[in-house]
Amino acid sequence: MEREKEKQEGKTKSEKRIETSLKINEKQNTDGASENMVSNVKHVVLLYISAATNWLHSNALAWT
Repeated sequence: MEREKEKQEGKTKSEKRIETSLKINEKQNTDGASENMVSNVKHVVLLYISAATNWLHSNALAWT
């Protein structure tokens, strides 16, 4: 009886579970992607700071 009702609704419990888990995985993937992007931006900023520091030191040595 319950199965017939589910079939009339168009989805079984397992299909609903699969859809729910896919939605959760999708959200986790997008959260992880944004965290990776923030991490990449931090690394790029540190790279620029390091390059600027090296440039300043090399110029300071050239001026002395």
